[in-house]
Amino acid sequence: MKSFLKKIYWKLPINYKLKEKISQRRFEKIIKKEEVQDKNKKVEIVDNKEVLYSYVKSNLEQYGSKSEYFKEYSELIEENINSNVDIAAYYLTQFHPNPENDAWWGKGTTEWNNVNQGTPQYVGHYQPRRPGEFGYYDLRLKDNMQRQIEVAKNYGVNIFCFYYYWFDGKRLLERPLNMFLENEDLDINFCYCWANENWTKRFSGTDEGILMKITNSKENYKEFIQSVLMDFKDNRYYKINNKPVISIYRPSLIPEAKEVLEYWRNKVKEEIGMDLYIVAVQERD
Repeated sequence: MKSFLKKIYWKLPINYKLKEKISQRRFEKIIKKEEVQDKNKKVEIVDNKEVLYSYVKSNLEQYGSKSEYFKEYSELIEENINSNVDIAAYYLTQFHPNPENDAWWGKGTTEWNNVNQGTPQYVGHYQPRRPGEFGYYDLRLKDNMQRQIEVAKNYGVNIFCFYYYWFDGKRLLERPLNMFLENEDLDINFCYCWANENWTKRFSGTDEGILMKITNSKENYKEFIQSVLMDFKDNRYYKINNKPVISIYRPSLIPEAKEVLEYWRNKVKEEIGMDLYIVAVQERD
């Protein structure tokens, strides 16, 4: 029912930016409520021995277990993979220590810290979701990315779409991507998805607790294209009809979008003689 009502909400004949603001206000209220709960550290225990016994038993039995959807790695025959279809995996570079996360969350913090903190919320809930083939990998190591490429290709995935973090000229989580660009033997097509929203203390889609800000001006958005321009020349960069592909995480945030995107296209034509293929990615909740 909740999912159904969300779909209806986003189809209502209301100005899109107004709907975004309403949605953001909703998340801000949820966050503030959760912050109060976290501060109080109040935990309510159900006074039901049978329920508690089932929960504890379920957790203890999870040791060494895998999700019902987990499949062991198996070598596939290349001829059985449909080569007429391009499949891209969105690639998060958060799985390595970096100075910003060290400062914000503590020395050595990576996305694995969040993964490991997953707690079963009910009997049979598979949490935390432990890694399989790659283990708790560190993206500073080239060998880890090399193995990811091998496994991806084995299953027909031929593009890595790297999340690209650019904040008014400052890049974040850039080390694995830089390593990829510097090593042409990491042989897989790639493209970028600019995560064009503020970096905040919590992944909520709101502007609560900003750590890294993107200035929401057309001048700043125009400047972004300069950061990725030369990477389009890489032979591995994914193109459609000889147009380098770039996706925008939250296109609704682009100020004066028509002017900005036209500027990007003209700049790419001017610098490298190509048109640009722009993909919109809009997350809704």
